[in-house]
Amino acid sequence: MDSARTSEAAARLRPGLIAALALSVGACVFFSRGWGIGQDSRLMHYVVFLMRHGFAPYRDIVDMNMPVTYMVEWAGMRLFGMGDAAWRCFDLFLLLMGCVAAAYLARPRGRLAAGSAALLVALAHFSGGAFDAAQRDYTLAVLLLIGTAAMFFAMRRVAAWPMLAFGAASGFAAGIKPYVLPLPFLLLAAAVLHLRRRNVSPGKFVAWALAGAAIPIAAVCGFLQHYHAWQAFLGPVLELARYHRGHGNLPLPALLLRWLPWTLMPLFVLAAIQGLVAWRGMRWDWEEYVLLAIGLFGIAGYLYQGKGWSYQAAPALMFLAVLAARLLAGVRAHSALGRYAFLALLAFSVLLPAGYIPLNMARHPHRDPDAVESSLMADLTAAAGHSGDNVAKLSGHIQCLDWNSGCLGALYRLRLVPVTGDVFDFWLFPAQPAPITGELQASFYRKITASPPQVIVLTAHDWPAQQGFAKLDRWPQFATWLDTNYSVALEHHAWMTENHRPVDRGYRIYVQKAR
Repeated sequence: MDSARTSEAAARLRPGLIAALALSVGACVFFSRGWGIGQDSRLMHYVVFLMRHGFAPYRDIVDMNMPVTYMVEWAGMRLFGMGDAAWRCFDLFLLLMGCVAAAYLARPRGRLAAGSAALLVALAHFSGGAFDAAQRDYTLAVLLLIGTAAMFFAMRRVAAWPMLAFGAASGFAAGIKPYVLPLPFLLLAAAVLHLRRRNVSPGKFVAWALAGAAIPIAAVCGFLQHYHAWQAFLGPVLELARYHRGHGNLPLPALLLRWLPWTLMPLFVLAAIQGLVAWRGMRWDWEEYVLLAIGLFGIAGYLYQGKGWSYQAAPALMFLAVLAARLLAGVRAHSALGRYAFLALLAFSVLLPAGYIPLNMARHPHRDPDAVESSLMADLTAAAGHSGDNVAKLSGHIQCLDWNSGCLGALYRLRLVPVTGDVFDFWLFPAQPAPITGELQASFYRKITASPPQVIVLTAHDWPAQQGFAKLDRWPQFATWLDTNYSVALEHHAWMTENHRPVDRGYRIYVQKAR
């Protein structure tokens, strides 16, 4: 009798909680309307901009991001436009696709499970704020959701052709961050075992999946061949990626504390309790195990990257959100927690993120250092005499020494081309020198001395050492050349809090000395 009452009360409660989630997601969409091109998207936009102005990726543009990253950025800019509102639409378009895929993944447990899965995926994305908008791991997570939905569709309908979409989406995801590469093979192996248990020949399914995977492989090969970038990509770029992988990593306890937003923790804990202890009357099926495996793989990928940045947990959060929706929808006739305790915890775990996340977005509409970008644009415009024509004349005669803290964004918005394609200074002022940093320093020094820019912008952001402008001391040769040939026209300080300590995100504008 008590279990029947629990089931009936839960059935009455869930539509109200779904409505609360829907209102929360709607509020998040509203409060995020002002988000612009921020964080890593500034860099990706600028790289695409440079490619359109004759710079070849990897050969001319020194960056370690993978080819599919640029392809996605180019496609988003082509379809939606180059401005802030366009990029906001692209981010929401990705979220819509991810939500539709999440709903399909959870649909076997009912319409409420499907709706809650979609809404929880949306809240998981919004929980990171503007910092996570259109990030690479977020795009990767959406592609994995689409690929997994295609695989589940193939298994549910016993139809091989949807595996084409599985192979393509998973391959493009791996083309954004290569750590994903083992996952499609593991999922394909799980699908083969599942088909064999059902006495279905897996040959056609594997063939369609491999045909789908050939699409991103061909796209990447075509991209590198078009720009004649094979040698640069397979040499310095991969070496630089390995160098970056070993720096700025947090200790394991700090990583474990950061991957899950505290607002979603009660929901995930409750789902785990129900899944492990109180989910009676319904057995875990093959799909739940797959979703759990992908979620755990996402956690492993987040830990492997080691930086503790919130967007890197996007795959884990989104797949575990879908699993949580399925598990909590599976509580029908019993809860080991007790009827009232379960209902209270369910309401609390849903209403907490539904209330806090949009409220926090309303209080903190921007978390990126957009003020630095705007200030730098104003200073460059003033230095050029407040004339648009004079600012345009800086194109081809300006160089950023930046760690993506505003200078690249300013150059993108002003549509200015730099002297060199070195878009980061992380490896130019290395806290721990290595052979690859020495090679890149020598290459940059040759280019910058052969064609000295009229203006050099040096930002104070120094990752991971955080030594500010003192990072110049780590490359004495360049510091001497800079001091000999340039003078500081303006120095701007912008103190911000990062990891509970003040960090200067300011900049210096250097101009050539009169000869």
